[in-house]
Amino acid sequence: MTPADNSHHLAAAAARRSAEARCRAENALLALRGSGQSISVSQLAINAGVSRSWLYTQPDLIAGLRQLNGQAPTRRSVPASERSLQVRLTAAQARNERLQQRVNALAEQNNQQRQQLEHAYAELRRLQVAQPSSGTAP
Repeated sequence: MTPADNSHHLAAAAARRSAEARCRAENALLALRGSGQSISVSQLAINAGVSRSWLYTQPDLIAGLRQLNGQAPTRRSVPASERSLQVRLTAAQARNERLQQRVNALAEQNNQQRQQLEHAYAELRRLQVAQPSSGTAP
């Protein structure tokens, strides 16, 4: 017997919670609009009973809040241009190359120090064999 697929109930409940949160946030924004004060995202989140992180996923609410505060809307929701993405990719590749060069330099330094340590242990062992202890305390 296979279990029943009740995932549609979970999806419906999630959609309902999201719609309720959206409604609360819109109502809180309207209520705060009448106050005439500068309002922060934190204040809106508290008044609406939602998280700040959820509010930041609602660009129209954030834009409304910024407009209410007399701020220019941010370009956060505008996708980056092809040129901007290419410049960022090139910069990231250059940074990765520099980091790889540094990793290679550190690996080489590590090898040199390992060889020096091996030589030091070999010399120590050679000296111990050349001068065996007499077994008696002075």
